[in-house]
Amino acid sequence: MIIVVLLLILSISIGFYIYIRLTYNKYKKIKTKNDLSGFEVSRKIIDNYDLNNIYITESKMQLISRYDSNRKVIRLTNKIFNDNSIVSCAISSIEASHAILDKKNDQMFHIKEKINPVANILLVLGYIITIIGCFFGHVNTIVLGLSLIDLLLLYNVIFYKVEKKSIAISMVELIDNKIITKSEIKKIEELLKVSSFTSFASIIFPVVELIKKILIFGDSNK
Repeated sequence: MIIVVLLLILSISIGFYIYIRLTYNKYKKIKTKNDLSGFEVSRKIIDNYDLNNIYITESKMQLISRYDSNRKVIRLTNKIFNDNSIVSCAISSIEASHAILDKKNDQMFHIKEKINPVANILLVLGYIITIIGCFFGHVNTIVLGLSLIDLLLLYNVIFYKVEKKSIAISMVELIDNKIITKSEIKKIEELLKVSSFTSFASIIFPVVELIKKILIFGDSNK
């Protein structure tokens, strides 16, 4: 039974990964008609909110783009910073929307930012403990590790609204600032939808982990 659940987890992970990658690959070579780079998209959006104190930097080391609310910096990967594709436009607009939420003093956003480092530590710690438990065959250790991972379920459910707000802001700003044309709206909407699915993937995974934990308990009690 545990093997079946593991295969289910693998299938869900692979399914979301394939969907996200296919969508990104579909649009990453399609240039925006206004020919704006990721940097220019973010700059144009935040300037509309008088966020002159926000810096936009190119980060060659990090794997994903993100807004650093502590240092007031939008850090775009080198693939997004200079690129003028539909994908870069969507991602850079999302990070700009995070800066807007910060300026608006969105309570949920600020709480999420404060908890985020702790959540990331718990996730890594949960995986490490789970792997150690699997390696030594200690069921209790595995359960402890999975319990830490499962804490992210509540975290992601509570703060999913933050990402929904970001997506809504991105769409409005891209249209109002005429960064995208009418013919590009559906493409951007699809990419922003993929962004929301990425959040769902992080929610679904702990749910399946919870099911696996129950099955482990059941097998250990037999």
